[in-house]
Amino acid sequence: MVQSVIIASNSTSTLDGVRHDRSHPIERIYDGLRPLHELTEDDFIAAWFQILDAHHRAWLSGIQHKDVRLCNLMHYRRPDHSIGAMLLDWDHSLRHIGSEDEPMPAYVEARMPDAVPFLAIDLLTSKVLKGSVPVLYRHALEAFIWVLIWAVCCYRHGKMVYMAPRGFHKWDLRDPISCGVQKAAFISQNKPIIPASDGWVYGAKLAKHLAMYLIHKDTARAVKHKAAYLRWLNSSDGSTFPSLPTSDQPEDDPEREWSEFWTWISGLRKHVPCIAEFMPRDLPKAKADENKQ
Repeated sequence: MVQSVIIASNSTSTLDGVRHDRSHPIERIYDGLRPLHELTEDDFIAAWFQILDAHHRAWLSGIQHKDVRLCNLMHYRRPDHSIGAMLLDWDHSLRHIGSEDEPMPAYVEARMPDAVPFLAIDLLTSKVLKGSVPVLYRHALEAFIWVLIWAVCCYRHGKMVYMAPRGFHKWDLRDPISCGVQKAAFISQNKPIIPASDGWVYGAKLAKHLAMYLIHKDTARAVKHKAAYLRWLNSSDGSTFPSLPTSDQPEDDPEREWSEFWTWISGLRKHVPCIAEFMPRDLPKAKADENKQ
């Protein structure tokens, strides 16, 4: 059973990530670290949820990890055989929110091929590769979802058996824009989540539900963009021609994203038992019209 989460860098920066803010000493354990995907399904899902929670609380405190990928999620065994989970690689990801002098930086890591499978679809564009698009919390949350999808669809008994989920074609990490198009098609076409192993039962259900969540969020953003366009279209009095609405990123709203995420997966509690264990106790009530499933 996963008892705690440590989120750490490879240098001297560490942050305790124990769930529910329970007092726990910061540990620096690198000997014996193993990839998270080597865990059995139940332990993997529990560790994934706990790291997700720790990452969110770190973001709210002003520390933003923007390089979420499967190889950065690790685990280790304690002397009592319990499992500790760890999120690595904070060295280039520490950022502080709220500073007017330091706007949110561009996601230059998009150039790294290993990150492509897990990057949010919005970040696999030419604008991002040029370093002109900021990363929001929703992008990091989407990366966690892709981590889960990749683990379920590509790993069997801790080993990669597929380079990408079945349904992807001509997958080439050297072409991130093409990969982004394929990921968008995979979601928009509602392609099936095919687990790489019969051992992925709850994980496959959770991955499918979260793939549907990405469709839901993309549709909601499209509706907002259309509404903004119609407002622009109807704003001209005929004498002047207004400027087109911009497609700039909205302000970061991690608490809203967190609330909508948990509202969406709360309906899966009967199918994935551990979800109830990790449901936030103080989850704000979401607006019904924005969280319909």
